[in-house]
Amino acid sequence: MNIIELEAVSLRLGQTQALDAVSASFRPGEVTALLGPNGAGKSTLLRVLAGLIRPDAGTVRLDEQDLAAFDDRARARQIAYLPPDGRSAWPMPVERIVALGRVPFLKPLRQLAKEDEQAIQTALERTGMHAFEGRGFDTLSSGEKARILLARTLAGEAPLLLLDEPTAALDPQHQLQVMEIARGEAERGASVILSVHALELAVRYADRVLVMNEGRIYSEGRPLEALNEAVLRDVFGVIAPDGLKPSGFELAVEAI
Repeated sequence: MNIIELEAVSLRLGQTQALDAVSASFRPGEVTALLGPNGAGKSTLLRVLAGLIRPDAGTVRLDEQDLAAFDDRARARQIAYLPPDGRSAWPMPVERIVALGRVPFLKPLRQLAKEDEQAIQTALERTGMHAFEGRGFDTLSSGEKARILLARTLAGEAPLLLLDEPTAALDPQHQLQVMEIARGEAERGASVILSVHALELAVRYADRVLVMNEGRIYSEGRPLEALNEAVLRDVFGVIAPDGLKPSGFELAVEAI
């Protein structure tokens, strides 16, 4: 089933209550957008879902099994995580970057198998980056790098995709391309959980929205339900004079 869920998960990082009794469930075939101001807990929640941080309290379960019971390799085969700010200037060929997504399947000292090569090619095709094989990663534009890193994530063929701000610092065209790819993976049956700051992208592409604030889930539901006027005002400090419009970049907000 590939259902991942959190039950009363809390986590303290230093003096900050990063997560406070968070409960949520994520199902296959859906894009769930995590929204909220900086420091709301979005990235921390994704890292907990990825098994990179263990909560102080509460449980994370994957198909009714405690996520802590999975070893690193088994967990990585089920959950692919794209961290934020990954657009560095590595002087490596594109195909080698994407091949890193197959590490959970490789045996020690073994070369890529036929199925690994096929998964890499499929990931490049789905992200529209097949023609970039042979290019150095450090020669690509920001948008191209973003799609190559997304291809690396897809190469693992994990049914759960966790994407932390995959559209950050991209121009509108590349933001739309990344969100289209995420939407396509959900339509193939993956559970896609991503954090974004652009509310209009969540309205346009997400099936469900979780609005976070101060480590808690403030509201959740379909985009236009979760992003109502009260939430926009109280969490984001903006008002929508004409209401939210679901057709993408028509969302107009004004600072209070």
